[in-house]
Amino acid sequence: SGDKEAFQLLYKETFQSVYVFLLSIVRNKEDAEDLLQETYIRVRLHADQYEDQGKPLAWIFTIARNLALMRLRNLKKAS
Repeated sequence: SGDKEAFQLLYKETFQSVYVFLLSIVRNKEDAEDLLQETYIRVRLHADQYEDQGKPLAWIFTIARNLALMRLRNLKKAS
């Protein structure tokens, strides 16, 4: 519903888990930090599309994983 406080609480409760998850995929602190920021921007922008079918963290992890895999593919193409 665009509740800023709810988003801040969601971030506070989940960002560490999402960061560790991203770091395990990209194995680079700076990339993981960038992807963490990008993940939560997408969460904020697309929160209205979230379908309550379980835990919101699973949805966030899916967004983070997709962004990380795209980053890895792009890096592979560039090299």
